[in-house]
Amino acid sequence: QMESGKVKEKELTVGIDSCVKALEELKQTGENKLQLENCLHIQQEEDKQLQALAEDLQQYEKQIGLLTRAEKQYQEAKQIMLAEAERATRLEVALWDEQAGILAEKLQDGEKCPVCGSIHHPEKARLSQEIPEQSYIEQLKNSLECFSREENEAHGQAAAANSKKEMIENNSLK
Repeated sequence: QMESGKVKEKELTVGIDSCVKALEELKQTGENKLQLENCLHIQQEEDKQLQALAEDLQQYEKQIGLLTRAEKQYQEAKQIMLAEAERATRLEVALWDEQAGILAEKLQDGEKCPVCGSIHHPEKARLSQEIPEQSYIEQLKNSLECFSREENEAHGQAAAANSKKEMIENNSLK
């Protein structure tokens, strides 16, 4: 009986050792599970950040497209405005030049010039073939104001697009 008690005791010891070992393995499995859950949580957060970054990058690329178009529109509006300003100035100068010809047409030797008072007029100014009309020049100036407003608006849009692009750069892409 003693022998069988020792065998029984040995069997129980082996069983207990086996249970302790299984318990240790379960404990380690629980720790591994916690580590895996922690890694999963970190990975999910990184995925969210990556997705947000991808969305920001997409917005950034869209904003660069908008900026490029706005800058092109601004440059086109600026070129039109400068060309029209030059044209209006050229015609206005021509009109002033023609004013002398118009006055000279009415001058008679012996009569005083309304500008300088001279009664001798040896070299009168002559009218050119094309006299710009004052009303036409005024229309050009009005058009020039419209072109200037369009240029300013295009410049504002380009500046706004650039500001938004820089905001995205500063907030998301660094």
